[in-house]
Amino acid sequence: MSECVQGRPDIGMSYRLVDVKTGRQYPYLVTSDRLKPYNQGRLALQARLSQPQGAQSVEDSEQTGEREKVRKEQKEEIKEKKSRILWRRLYDNKGEKDEW
Repeated sequence: MSECVQGRPDIGMSYRLVDVKTGRQYPYLVTSDRLKPYNQGRLALQARLSQPQGAQSVEDSEQTGEREKVRKEQKEEIKEKKSRILWRRLYDNKGEKDEW
């Protein structure tokens, strides 16, 4: 939950939800009757909630580092493929005149 909202005093609270892993907000407000108690992994939840906001666990930072490494490798592969395509086009068209 990122925010508790109550527009009028005669209507109950609504909550704005955020996905913990991605940080994306659920686009709609959720009322309390739609929420369920979270009991699975209670110790992990307590540990996460007791950390100062913005602090990451070691496991989270390792996962982020791995994701960044994979993305960088993918970008390098794409650059290499583009370079090969460009050189191939230049090589294949070497003796031909451009007809504009």
